[in-house]
Amino acid sequence: MRLHQLQITAFGPFADHVEVDLDELSDAGLFLLSGPTGAGKTSILDAVCFALYGDVPGDRAAAKRLRSDQAAPGVAPEVTLEATLAGRRFRIVRSPAWERPKKRGTGTTSQQASVTISERVEGEWVPLSSRLDETGHLVTSLVGMNLTQFTQVALLPQGRFQAFLRARSEERHQLLQRLFRTGRFEDVERWLRDRRTVLRRRSEACHQAVADLVSRLSEATDAGLPESWDIRDLTGPAADRTLSSWALGLRDQAADRRRAADAAAEVAVTVEAEAHARLDEARGLVERRTRLDAAAAEHARLLADTDRVENGRRRLDAARRASGVVPVHRMVRAATEGLDQAERAATEACAEAAARLGLLMVDRDTLDEAVAGAADAAAAVRAALPRQDLLSALHAEIQQAEARRDELATRAAGVRDERAALPARVAGLRTALGEAQAAAAELPQVRARLAELDGQAGRRPRSSR
Repeated sequence: MRLHQLQITAFGPFADHVEVDLDELSDAGLFLLSGPTGAGKTSILDAVCFALYGDVPGDRAAAKRLRSDQAAPGVAPEVTLEATLAGRRFRIVRSPAWERPKKRGTGTTSQQASVTISERVEGEWVPLSSRLDETGHLVTSLVGMNLTQFTQVALLPQGRFQAFLRARSEERHQLLQRLFRTGRFEDVERWLRDRRTVLRRRSEACHQAVADLVSRLSEATDAGLPESWDIRDLTGPAADRTLSSWALGLRDQAADRRRAADAAAEVAVTVEAEAHARLDEARGLVERRTRLDAAAAEHARLLADTDRVENGRRRLDAARRASGVVPVHRMVRAATEGLDQAERAATEACAEAAARLGLLMVDRDTLDEAVAGAADAAAAVRAALPRQDLLSALHAEIQQAEARRDELATRAAGVRDERAALPARVAGLRTALGEAQAAAAELPQVRARLAELDGQAGRRPRSSR
């Protein structure tokens, strides 16, 4: 804080207008206010304090009478102070409460205290506030002290120096802290203390994370920690890079196991592919066997229906042949009936002639039987001729069927042999399939294990060698 100019009007012992150029007094760097008692030395300091805080120090503040009793009636008490506060130029115009004469009539009326604070910006005064409370807060923040602290440090009232010395340590600490602005050092100390706490917590969190990773790595790789290591204090192994070397060794072992697992997985995939190929082959054999059994059953059924089909075919052929001789049969029947009538007539005539001539008669029935036998024999011979041709054709078909039967029997024997060997082959394929399925069941676990090891190895920072 630097004071530049002070103007006092009707304030304290100064009944008239007084100006004090503090810049001129401070050219030498230091000046002294001296004079006899009652000359107004303290009143100048009171004016400075009043301009800043709206009050004066000491017991004079209790009087609440700051206007000069010697001032002319109607002259308003006022203090104007120009000062540099926190590197900024301000002008504070403040007036205390006082009793002024009424403008009409006799008597006085109360005039409230007032204040105006302005800041010099680019050569002009810019008003900032005209409120008492706002101005008080602004001046307190700019000076860094309130009225009590200011009067204890800058303006020690008469007889009050002992009060400062006898103040409590906490009060002096707060006063000196605001005076010398040591709060920034406490802020730095507080920041360092908080920073230490944060770093300690972060270090503990990092240590816990490292301990968790070491535990997980040890559990995942089934490798125990060295006996000299304490999981709660890994600073030693971490400092001499023993921990990183141990982790890198486990990583190399995991990589070797991974390569072995990859090779085993490739073998398992190959075995699985072979098992699937064998299974497909076995399914093909079963399908062919099923088709063979179906063909054999169909062949047996056809052989069982051969006689019935042949009988039907013969009857159909006989019917077809008979359909062509039906008209002839009718003519034969008519001729036979005519013949029978003629024979009856001839028999009667012969009998009558023999009776007249006395000749021996041959039995008609015997003659008919002989004729009928001869006719039947001739008909049988005629009927046997087409059947002879049919029998020749059937004999050729039977020979072809027997040849096909022999061929089917040969194929059936081969299929039976193949079927006899099929259970052993299926058992071998099932065994291989079980092994392949077991290997395939272990394959996801191996891959998950490898993925976990890869992730752990990827998260582990590589130490520079």
